[in-house]
Amino acid sequence: MATRLSMSRGVLILDGDLLSLQTALEAKNFRVYLLKRGLSDDQKRALLAHRILITDDVEAFRLQAAESECSLIDTSGTDHVPAPIL
Repeated sequence: MATRLSMSRGVLILDGDLLSLQTALEAKNFRVYLLKRGLSDDQKRALLAHRILITDDVEAFRLQAAESECSLIDTSGTDHVPAPIL
């Protein structure tokens, strides 16, 4: 069974409200995971560890970012249309 290896530019975590950006980011060769509602704090911490979270609500994730050592990208000042962001 052959395995397909590919390199991505990086791993990004999208807040669930930003689903519209997923396709555009994947087209730019990013691996994208969604941060779904209802995850426990431990599950969020594991998913965010050493990754980049893209969110509209930076304040809600400041503590988790510090605990998980992840970076935050704030999109609250954008209209979430992929072209201007990417």
